[in-house]
Amino acid sequence: MDKLQQKNEKYWYIALGLLVAANMLIFAVNALSTHNTLTTFGFDLGIQHQATWLLSRFKNPFVTVNGLHFFAGHSRYISVFAAPFLWIWQDARMMLLLQSFSLSLAAVPLFLIAQKKVGSNFIAIIVVISYFLYPALGHLNMENFHYDSFLVLFFFCAFYFLTTKRYFLYIAFVILALITKEEAAITIFLLGIYVFFQDKNIGVATMLLPAIYVAVLLNLIFPIFIPEGYALYSRLRIGEVFLSDPFSFETYKEMYTILTKNLLTDRNGTYLLQIFYPVAFIPLLSPATMLVAGSLYINLLSDYSYAHSIKYHYVAGFIPFIFISIVYVLSYLTEGKAKKLLLPVIIVIIAASVTGNSVIGSKTRLRDLDEFPKRLTVAMTPQKELEQLIDSVPGDATVSATYNIVPHLTDRVTIFQFPNPFKPSYWGLSREAPYTDVKYVDYVLLDTRRDKDYETFENLKSDGIYVVSQQKGPFTLYKYNPDLSLEKGVRKNLIVNQTKEQFALDKYGREQSDDKLLSDAMTLSQLKTKKAAFGQPFLFNNL
Repeated sequence: MDKLQQKNEKYWYIALGLLVAANMLIFAVNALSTHNTLTTFGFDLGIQHQATWLLSRFKNPFVTVNGLHFFAGHSRYISVFAAPFLWIWQDARMMLLLQSFSLSLAAVPLFLIAQKKVGSNFIAIIVVISYFLYPALGHLNMENFHYDSFLVLFFFCAFYFLTTKRYFLYIAFVILALITKEEAAITIFLLGIYVFFQDKNIGVATMLLPAIYVAVLLNLIFPIFIPEGYALYSRLRIGEVFLSDPFSFETYKEMYTILTKNLLTDRNGTYLLQIFYPVAFIPLLSPATMLVAGSLYINLLSDYSYAHSIKYHYVAGFIPFIFISIVYVLSYLTEGKAKKLLLPVIIVIIAASVTGNSVIGSKTRLRDLDEFPKRLTVAMTPQKELEQLIDSVPGDATVSATYNIVPHLTDRVTIFQFPNPFKPSYWGLSREAPYTDVKYVDYVLLDTRRDKDYETFENLKSDGIYVVSQQKGPFTLYKYNPDLSLEKGVRKNLIVNQTKEQFALDKYGREQSDDKLLSDAMTLSQLKTKKAAFGQPFLFNNL
């Protein structure tokens, strides 16, 4: 490569760096502004952040937001590598920044793949721009936080190192994808089949990795974290039916029914349209690389409605193969008579990308760029009223909060999503899970615009067990009143005991008054009342 070529190459890398930085800024600002306007939730940012925060403090990642151990439902072991970032900033917003960073950085291996396969820096930049405009990518960035989003970067990197035959790094990124989410195993197995036709040994190794990993997960690891076994909210019932009895004719009849019911639907038609029309259906012209997109097939067959929409994180596993397929189609058009189609196809891709971004894109779409200054201000300005209330809650206090406030409080050991723990709601799959017997928390923080008046908590308020500590705007902070709670518990026990014994005698054989009994019992109860290791108040009713 001569000096002139090296100089030109440098300018293309500068252009790539500027694009990545600009996209990172747009993605981050929109994600942070969403968080500061209270439109991120306990499910899922709160769950992911609490678990990662606990790991960063070398604590057991049992997530009290949903009552599950973080590793009971998904193999999100990549969180161990993300945890150190919370040493820098423990706020949930760090998770959003990591997501925006990884999705933007994924453009670098995509550029390198396109550069190598097509041989044109200009076309590689066009592919990167199309990637940044892709509607599903914008929605992935805006849908709270999910570790699934890291799959985009990991699959792009794995494929790049595959094309350059640096197999050690290829396997390393395949493993990173596996420990991000177990669902990646299907995509990696299909990738192994693809690789097999290039290098048999590497292909077989790629196929064996996910097969062994999933077997170990289901039989050894998941049962450790949830005694009832792997009971995750299944998205693929057809797979469960097959595994239940693979040698029965009835099994295949039921599988066929599920297949026709889930696959041949209007919602899948809309879903496929939203996936492919923003890239002008070009990926379909490279079936070999598109067949690797295992997550797409899971979504199409899924019983789970969210899996059939580009607005949720289930798109993460197949986005890389959409753009790898585009690169391969463009590489075909650089040879022979097909060259005359290259420029028209590039123009069509640009037009489709801009149109798709405008019509079905998220808040990160081009036509909303005039809103960027306003969103930047919001991203830099948390809600003062809520922040003041949160600052008044001790870091070791136990809390229950409205679902849109939960992610602002998940840098603690015990945080429930209201109405938990007063009334079970979307909480816990295991009967043996910790915290299932918790009755009270130190503080309750509610957004009165969101929550209903649940009877159990209303009774606690009317009894004075929870009293208003502070109120700012729509937010109300309630504080637990342990003395009154203890008194009510003791008095209740006295009534039960006196019903059994009719009356109680003092040491001289005289009947005692309720007030004297209460006074003595309170003295004893105060000695027996304590907080558990995680700071949760308990009442010892059976003295």
